[in-house]
Amino acid sequence: MNKLTSKLALLGLIVIGLVHFSSFAVASADAGALGGPTLEGAKVSLEKGPGGSIFTYEVIFTDDVVENWSVSLSWGVDNPEPAAGETITFKGYLRTSEENLGLAGKGLTLYKLLLDDNIEVTSSTTDENGYFTLLLDAPSSGIFCYRARFPGDNYYEMSESSKLYVTTLNKPLVFGVYAVGLFALVGVVMFLLSKGIAMAHYLKPVLLGFVLGFLLMQFGAGFIGILAAGGIAGYLFARETPKWTNHLRIGCMTGFIFLLVVGLIIAYFLTWAPDALGLDYSVTQTEVYEILFRQTISSLVNYVMMVGIGAVMGGMLRKLLKPGEQRLIGSGETTSSGVEQR
Repeated sequence: MNKLTSKLALLGLIVIGLVHFSSFAVASADAGALGGPTLEGAKVSLEKGPGGSIFTYEVIFTDDVVENWSVSLSWGVDNPEPAAGETITFKGYLRTSEENLGLAGKGLTLYKLLLDDNIEVTSSTTDENGYFTLLLDAPSSGIFCYRARFPGDNYYEMSESSKLYVTTLNKPLVFGVYAVGLFALVGVVMFLLSKGIAMAHYLKPVLLGFVLGFLLMQFGAGFIGILAAGGIAGYLFARETPKWTNHLRIGCMTGFIFLLVVGLIIAYFLTWAPDALGLDYSVTQTEVYEILFRQTISSLVNYVMMVGIGAVMGGMLRKLLKPGEQRLIGSGETTSSGVEQR
């Protein structure tokens, strides 16, 4: 009976041992799939034997996984507005995110960001304290956007820097040429739209409509602020004439004031603070003019057309609210030599 009990106990120990190491083997396979440590070659010897025998359990433990540590990359440029061809210096620091320790001997690459691609322009290696320097000759006539990148390795994750801009634009020239052209465009159109309308009649509706609409836009009203600008101008000008075509003209005049002010603001920030506009790629001086031209065409649609529609709606609203006033204006309105009079 004692021998039978001993054999059963021994058999139970063998089974438990095999199950135990089988579970380790399965776990190691799963861990291996995830890149963790592995257990393999599990075995037991002797596989069977009489009571009192010594059984040896063996397994091969392998751990070639290194922990995927995060790093941070900070940097700056010594001269963001160099002359064309002048050497500019990017300096930075590569360190671990948690311990804030500099990483020595790590390679970094400087990229110039373009609209459809990134171009590698130079590279460097961190010193014993984690500091690095990247040198570059400044290109001519443009706004150039750069980013540094640490590609990562077996120990550390990849890390990219924030964007930095180097500007070699002739900023006064670019802004001045665009501003003169925009003033000329708006001036000619305003003159044509105002023909036959006394300045005393259109000046207040146009200016009030623009100011109130612009303020609404700053508070997040979006296109509603644009429509409101036209609505205010049209409503106020409807006091002078019931003709919807004249309301439309006043609305378009208000829209061109939007075009002028917004265009100058965008041109200023594009030439002096491209990061404020969210520019995330490099552009030449010619491409800056192209961007401003496209912005002008877009504003013609977004402002002039929508403000004009708002002005017609504002005039219609005044007709509905003050029908007696409109009948009085309509009966007393005459046209002489293209000049409307009450």
